[in-house]
Amino acid sequence: MAQAPGASPQDLLERGRAEYASGSYADAVKDLQAAADAIINPDQMRAYVDRGKFDTLPQFETAVVYLAMSYAKLGREADAREQVQRLAAAESIAPTYANLALGTDRNDFENLRSRLSGPATLPPAPVAAAPQPAPTPTPAPGTSLTPEQQRELDQRIAQARAEFEKEADARIAAAKAEIERQAEERIAAERAAIEKQTQQQIAAIRAAAAQEVTKTAAPTIRRAEGLAIAGDVNEANAMYVRLLDTPNPSRDLVSSLAIGFYRTGDYNDALRAFERLGTFARGEEDLRYYKAVALYETGHYPEAKKELECALPFIEMTDDVNRYREKIEQMP
Repeated sequence: MAQAPGASPQDLLERGRAEYASGSYADAVKDLQAAADAIINPDQMRAYVDRGKFDTLPQFETAVVYLAMSYAKLGREADAREQVQRLAAAESIAPTYANLALGTDRNDFENLRSRLSGPATLPPAPVAAAPQPAPTPTPAPGTSLTPEQQRELDQRIAQARAEFEKEADARIAAAKAEIERQAEERIAAERAAIEKQTQQQIAAIRAAAAQEVTKTAAPTIRRAEGLAIAGDVNEANAMYVRLLDTPNPSRDLVSSLAIGFYRTGDYNDALRAFERLGTFARGEEDLRYYKAVALYETGHYPEAKKELECALPFIEMTDDVNRYREKIEQMP
């Protein structure tokens, strides 16, 4: 059955239950899975992390119960077992299963659960409290128990009761610890998902800002070049510096700024730009030569020699290149 447009999670849940009751198990799987997915949505999980409340937990657990039974009817026991495990995880948020309105279907699910994963996966449905053993009556006159035998019997009963209570306390403590562990894992997973989403949003904002900087950078660089040609080198360098200090500039922009600083003779800022470029790629040997000159002009002679040696085989040997080659190679 195709999902109706705009169907609410409650509508999907009710329809899935009706399909299960009528034997349309494949259709029930589709609607019940859609209902469960709609209930466990990011807004609900954020509300749970923020407020510690999961208002739609009963609907989710109901969907999972009928989804498990529908899978079982289709012979898909691995999928059914996964739903039983999801129910156990949901119970770690808040014990809810015992109060679900499942009617006679509860027995069918209990049988399925026991067959797939044993009876200890979930807390049992509410049942009447087991009657306490009646106190041992005092033997009437003529009884076969002597006072000593009666005392021994009373001691055995008291010891058995104490051992039973001790075992029950241990099981309760273990179940509580497991529930707390699962809750902590679930919360940690949700926090990690929210953190990842936040980081993705921040990265998207930074990328958009970088694109905006790149869009406006070309006119700014042209204006700075014009100022440098006109002799206003300080203002040109100031414009280059403002662009270099923007967050996440593109590699092409940083390359243009490095060349701009080189041409104005601002070798210190040129080196800052080259450092932001990092490792040079093939085809960027001209940039490597500019860096060698900037290193030489700032007194970094060994580094200048290294960069020049890497650049010379790939660049045109102009008069300027030969002049700087002679200067750099003469340095100690």
